Amino acid sequence: MKMILRNCKYTHLSYVVLIALLAITVPNTTLAGGSTKAIVLIDFTASLEDSTRVRLEWITGSETNNDFFTVERSKNGLTFEPVAEVGGAGTTSSSADYVTYDDVALSGVSYYRLKQTNYDGQFEYFKIVAINLERNSDGSCVLRVFPNPCIGQCTIDLSDCKHNENADIKVEMVDATGNLVFSHIPYRDFDGSFQFNIDVGNNLKPGVYIIRGSTSTESYRSKVIVK
Repeated sequence: MKMILRNCKYTHLSYVVLIALLAITVPNTTLAGGSTKAIVLIDFTASLEDSTRVRLEWITGSETNNDFFTVERSKNGLTFEPVAEVGGAGTTSSSADYVTYDDVALSGVSYYRLKQTNYDGQFEYFKIVAINLERNSDGSCVLRVFPNPCIGQCTIDLSDCKHNENADIKVEMVDATGNLVFSHIPYRDFDGSFQFNIDVGNNLKPGVYIIRGSTSTESYRSKVIVK
């Protein structure tokens, strides 16, 4: 009798274990804290827009309670800093395309990663991408304008100069028809670079403009969109 009861007990236990195993399903991937993943990321890429600007794009397949994205940059692939923030789509089952720019990209190899933050503050990091931005090897300066498009105010920057650091540089802004909008000879910093701001509220109409920087021996150009 004891043997029969023992066999029945093991048979019942085996049955319970079998039912439990059959009931197990693959769990949803979760963030730290137990929240379900907010997005399905299809792709994240970085590409050179020009000699000073990096274009960052990503595509999501779906989003759930997605508040915003942060694009972060690193010089060594270990320590990152934020360079742009883009609002998310909240909750959607449709795919969404995103794009932003690093208008003050670093020389050489830089690493970018995408951070996604939920409405409840939970966040997740995605893959890291790398890009190599080579500066002018002949020692000429790099002229850049940021942010671009320019809304409200933007900055003109001339840097990475290795020669002619003491030469006067005239900066001009012309519209799409070639008409001169302004001309300026900025004060150089101790390292030979300079920065100054453009106030687009100062009678600048929306459109495409060209920023020209020139010395007696060199010239630089950069396009800016004013909105």
